[in-house]
Amino acid sequence: MATTQKAEKPRTIKEEATNGQRKSKNDEKHTPLSNGIEKKNDEKTKKKIKEDITINEDSLSSYQIPMSRVSRIIKTQDPSIRITQEAVYIINKASEKFLQVFTTEAYANAFLERNKCIDYKHLSSVVSKRRRFDFLSDFVPEKVKAEDAMVELQAVEN
Repeated sequence: MATTQKAEKPRTIKEEATNGQRKSKNDEKHTPLSNGIEKKNDEKTKKKIKEDITINEDSLSSYQIPMSRVSRIIKTQDPSIRITQEAVYIINKASEKFLQVFTTEAYANAFLERNKCIDYKHLSSVVSKRRRFDFLSDFVPEKVKAEDAMVELQAVEN
């Protein structure tokens, strides 16, 4: 014996949430569209939801340097270090922010010289002129001609 079952109408999310209860007059008002889809009148709510979604998407994939490389660089300093992914993420974000500030100031120097790209001389001038980049002075020194370096070396020796 085959029994035929009447196909139930699929319930919408709102019907699931209210367990099929009828709405009262105080509930949110919806305006039906021609295709049967209901649209909320509250546009501010939609904008807020869209902003929240974009903020969450940005925070999930907002790093440019691969996390595995950052943790590998940390491990090369001391292989016995145990570091959480959250700490690696913070170090990654701090490195990106540092590079952003450093290159922005170098680009400002290049722009003043009417160049479209950053050269070594722009980076070294930022290091030599800005006090906050003094810690890089050993790694990014200003270029000096060999003749000038020899004269300076002789002056120091005498």
